Amino acid sequence: MRRKDIKRPPVTKTNGEKPYYPGRPVDYVEREAEEIIERLSTGESLNKILQNERMPAMHAFYRWLASDPEYRRKYDDARLMQADSLFDSILDGAMDEAINVPRARLIADVKQYVIGRLNPKRYQPSTRIEQSIEMPVLVPDEVEKD
Repeated sequence: MRRKDIKRPPVTKTNGEKPYYPGRPVDYVEREAEEIIERLSTGESLNKILQNERMPAMHAFYRWLASDPEYRRKYDDARLMQADSLFDSILDGAMDEAINVPRARLIADVKQYVIGRLNPKRYQPSTRIEQSIEMPVLVPDEVEKD
């Protein structure tokens, strides 16, 4: 079957002005864009958010980021807030007494790694390396005098 033989579903009107084509959005849609930012900032993963049929596909979302600097700034801020949210979930998990310890440790380690990558200035453990080297100074027995 050729592409031109595939029929699109009928166009429905949502608000009487713009036609609505069912399927994932390709062009920037303000409502979905803001929902993505909100859900990211609460700790949800981008993959999970974009699995919803109302959300754009991954490649369309990255086009949104590349084409709109203001949206890119909001996305970067949401990623920083996501790190804070994941950090809080690690603390909540550590306080839960009825938890499977090996699994909880694995989850905490993964979350620590992720938040360290999302916001390294705030959550990456600092490593400070100091080194001192002692080198003997070799002096010839006799120094030539002119």
